[in-house]
Amino acid sequence: MSAEGRLSGRGQQYPISAQATIHAREFRFQPLQGQLLTYSLLTEGTAELNVARTGIEINRMGMTLESQGKAAGTLTLAGTWPIASSKQGGAITVVTKDLDTAPLVDLFGVFPGREHGPLPVSANVAIAEDPASGSLTVRGQEILGPIRVARKGEDGRPNEATLRIEHDLSRHNDEIRVTVLTVTADHPGGRSDRVTASGMVKIAGRPSAQLRGDIASLDAAWYAALFSGPEPTPQSVTNQTNPLALLTNLDAELSIGSVSYGTLMIGSGRLIAKGTGERLEAKLEPTGIASGRVDAIVTLAQQDSHAQLTWSGKGQGMSVETIMQAVEPGQEARLKGTGSFITSGNGLLNEDPFGKHLSGIFNFNIADGQFMRAPLLQFLAKYTHIREIEQMGFQGLQGQVRLENEWIHADSLTVTGPTASLEGNVSVSPDRTVDGQIFVKIGPSLAKKIQIPCMSALLKTPDGFTALPVAVRIKGYTENPTFGADTAAWNYAKGGITSLAHTMKNLLRGCREDPSEESAK
Repeated sequence: MSAEGRLSGRGQQYPISAQATIHAREFRFQPLQGQLLTYSLLTEGTAELNVARTGIEINRMGMTLESQGKAAGTLTLAGTWPIASSKQGGAITVVTKDLDTAPLVDLFGVFPGREHGPLPVSANVAIAEDPASGSLTVRGQEILGPIRVARKGEDGRPNEATLRIEHDLSRHNDEIRVTVLTVTADHPGGRSDRVTASGMVKIAGRPSAQLRGDIASLDAAWYAALFSGPEPTPQSVTNQTNPLALLTNLDAELSIGSVSYGTLMIGSGRLIAKGTGERLEAKLEPTGIASGRVDAIVTLAQQDSHAQLTWSGKGQGMSVETIMQAVEPGQEARLKGTGSFITSGNGLLNEDPFGKHLSGIFNFNIADGQFMRAPLLQFLAKYTHIREIEQMGFQGLQGQVRLENEWIHADSLTVTGPTASLEGNVSVSPDRTVDGQIFVKIGPSLAKKIQIPCMSALLKTPDGFTALPVAVRIKGYTENPTFGADTAAWNYAKGGITSLAHTMKNLLRGCREDPSEESAK
C-alpha cells in the first residue's frame, strides 16, 4: 500500500488539515475465522481537524473499489464528525454507487437463497448526532439489486427484484424511533411490493414496543425463497430466551392489503397484537385467504417458568386447490373443493421437543370437491379395475385431526359421493411412520364393474352402495406410504361402518384372497 499527501498547520489555535491520496493494491478484510475478503481501492480526499479539535471535517473523500479484478463501485464520505465531547454535534453523508456487496452478503449468509453474482448497492444516507437532545439520526435511501433468487418464477423466467428502502430512524437515549420505514420492490413483469412501518422500541429497563405497519402488496414467495437456504438447520428450543421477555409489552397493528404466495392470495385484513405485562394476545381479524375468510386468536402467557401457548381459529369458503398449489408449487393439486375448518389447542413454547408438549384439534370439511392426484385412490382404482375412482368427485370430505404427544391422529375420515364413499382413520407416529385403514363402498352406477377376488363377499348396503370385502391398509412413511388390501380389517372396524362388520365377516368365510397384496405409492 502506498500514500501521498500533505499536512500543514500554524499552531494549536489553527486547524490542521491533511490531503491524501491512498493507493491500496490489496486491502484484506477478515471478519470471520478462516474467511478472507480482498479489495483493491483508490482513496482521494481531504480531512481537517477543526479549531476546537472536537471534530473531523471531511471534504468529499472518495473511494473507488475493485474486487477480483472487476470494478466494485464507489463510496464517498463528506461532513463533520465529532471525535470528542461537543455541544455542536455533527453530521456525515455516505454515498455509494453500485457498491458490490456480494462478498460480504455471501460471507455472512444474509440472503441464502440468492443466486451468486454481483449485488450492487447505491445509497445516500445522512447520519447526524445531536448532543443537546442525545439523539442519533440515520436518514436516507438505499437501492439493492437487482437480486435474483435461485427459484424460478411461475412462468419459468428468472425471478428477480430491485429493493428500494427509505428510512428515517433515530435513537433518543434509550428509545429507537422509526419515523418512517418504506420498502418497495420492483419485479420485472409483475406487481410492485410496498411495505411501510413506523413506531418506537424501548431498549432499556423493561423493553416495550409500539409498531404500526401496512402491507399494500407483497410477493411473499419471493422473499421466502430469498431467505431460505438449501438445507435449513434444525434448531432446539431448549434453554432459549423466553419469548415473553420480548413480547410482553408489544403493541402492534398490521394492515394487510394484498399478499401473494404463488397463486395463494391473502388480504384484505388486519393483525393486532397487544401485550399486557404477563400476557400477549395476537388477533387475526377476518382476513381473506384463498378466496375465503379466516380469523384466529393466539395467546402467550407466563405460567410458572413456562411460556404457555393457546390458539383458536376458524375459516370458511377457502379454495383447497389454491392452498394445495401453495404447499406443493409447480405440481397439480391433489384435490380441489371448498374448505372450512375449526381449530383450537395449546402447548409449551420453551420445552423440547415442542411436539411432545403440544395438543390440539383440527376439524375440517371440504364440500363439492374432486380428487386429482391421490395415491390411495390410484391403488383402489387399479385393485377394483374401476378407473373412475382415481379422480372421483365427492359431495363432502370430513374429519378430525388430533395432535397428541407428538402423534397425529386423523379420526372419523369420511368421503361421500355418487362414485364411492370412504370411511376410516390414519395415524402418524413421531418418527413419521403411517398406520391407517380405509373402508370402501362403491356407488350403484359402478357396482357391476367391480372385478376383485372373493366376489361372493360383496355386500349391498341399504343406500344401494356395495361394500368391498377388504379395507385399504396404509403403511410405511409419510414420504412414501404403501397401500394394501386387508380382509382382517373388518375385525377392527370403528365408527359408522361397524354396523356392517358382522355381516361382512360372515361373507368373508372361505375367502382365499391373499391379504398381503400391496402396492407402493
